[in-house]
Amino acid sequence: MPPTKHTHVTLWHDGISVFCDGIAFDPTNGRLIALSLLGYRTSVKAIWAALLGKQWVEYKTPHGESRGIFREVDANYRTLTTYLTESGTVHAVIIDTRATVLAEPNESFFVLALPGEPEPDAAGQRRFAEMFDRLMTVPVQPAWMPYLWQHGKKKSLILSSNSSAWTSSFNFTTWRIVSDRDRWLAIVEQGIQTGGLTK
Repeated sequence: MPPTKHTHVTLWHDGISVFCDGIAFDPTNGRLIALSLLGYRTSVKAIWAALLGKQWVEYKTPHGESRGIFREVDANYRTLTTYLTESGTVHAVIIDTRATVLAEPNESFFVLALPGEPEPDAAGQRRFAEMFDRLMTVPVQPAWMPYLWQHGKKKSLILSSNSSAWTSSFNFTTWRIVSDRDRWLAIVEQGIQTGGLTK
């Protein structure tokens, strides 16, 4: 593998290894949402092919912990690859379309952020607002988003990897926003009635 100074874990399969500087899982079922890999092009392709083929891939942390991944790699993914010509390596970010602008309307979607963040940063909040407005058939206003975020969490419509049994996400915090129009409408209606939201 090529050298790296960044915090990482290592993925191994059949004698092939690559550095991984980020893994994000669905907080509800452990399915892969995002993966950031660094290594030689053939190694990166081989590891990803193994994952898609549901073959055993070992995950080794810098502390020597290891486990097998992934049970479920079955969503639609997009890959962004950057070629690092000086080292002869590639950096590949593989992400579930439900965490991108390609997410389909009325399906649950994901917001990702840096690890340990109790709440999304400003970019994450903007992403939540944009995707909620586009994907959910619930009439909302931009100023309502902080209220919707807080009450969505209280009603288990927003689920975080920080409070999930799937705690092995690395260098990402993952939030799953559940698509349930009736429950989101109930939050909006309650907010208007109690004055938490203004028209």
